[in-house]
Amino acid sequence: MNLDELNKSIRRMTVIMCVFGGIATVQSVSATFALFRSQAALERAVNERAVMVVPGAVAGEYIAGLSEENLKGVARYVAQLGTSFTPANFRARMDELLSFADSAYLPTLSSEIKNLEMEVVAQSQGRYFLPDSKSEQIAVLNNNEFEYTATGTWAFAAGGLALSKDDTGRIVVRFRLGQPDRLNKYGFKILRYSAVRTKGATQ
Repeated sequence: MNLDELNKSIRRMTVIMCVFGGIATVQSVSATFALFRSQAALERAVNERAVMVVPGAVAGEYIAGLSEENLKGVARYVAQLGTSFTPANFRARMDELLSFADSAYLPTLSSEIKNLEMEVVAQSQGRYFLPDSKSEQIAVLNNNEFEYTATGTWAFAAGGLALSKDDTGRIVVRFRLGQPDRLNKYGFKILRYSAVRTKGATQ
């Protein structure tokens, strides 16, 4: 190999090294930028917790943390699951109600729902409970357990026909707030559920 060929080979190798060096520099900068973006996203996820508004809750703005209206909102929603339904959506609403039950209370609630289902199916029954907002109360039992109570009108129908008028109901939901998870995204655990009907005038 003569001197000219050697110089050409050296120049080609120099160009190739410069090209690879440039590519490596670009990749390094890109990787560093991606790392900073990932770190920033992780910090936001840890420090900025989403505020959930429960379906059926009182309209308005909610701040992070607990308030009486937050607690009433989620308790009201759960109370409606077991008191307002049609024959068509009964099973779905009961399944959702059961998903909130504490493990110790689940067998009791499941048995009560099974008995209720026999009545609903036999009469093709529908119900609708409308709580009186002035009657709603939240009692603090301890630091993490609460009891929601409400009274209101409770309409019953069978086969599309009203069974009675002026019925009232009293709802009690005792619950605990735990850690949210995939199945229970509000961390709401039912410890007791009671719905008592007082009959009004017969149609």
